Amino acid sequence: MVWEAVVRKDIRILQEYFDERFLDVSDVGIFTKSETIKLIPNLNIKDYTLNNFRVIVAQEGTAIITYEAIQHWTIEGKEAPSHVRASSVWVRRGGKWRITFHQESTLNEGASKQ
Repeated sequence: MVWEAVVRKDIRILQEYFDERFLDVSDVGIFTKSETIKLIPNLNIKDYTLNNFRVIVAQEGTAIITYEAIQHWTIEGKEAPSHVRASSVWVRRGGKWRITFHQESTLNEGASKQ
């Protein structure tokens, strides 16, 4: 749902799913919810695949999800990392699951599959 919202630039969905304390950490910086939302109009995803999901339930109402993403995208017209390992922390607040933290690390070409 969230990845498709980014592709469609559906800010309403992203506002709903990103927790107020949301933080995004990647090779290009550290961004709050509002900073991340402001980047979306300048981000263009041509295609993507997600795989190798793992879920850890840290405690009731908190889950950590890890996965790999292969994406072809640009930000402000510049090519961006295409193969990343990602992790997201989801929390249940007010009866809804929200992302409070998201992190992506670019996979080097020589990185082993784990």
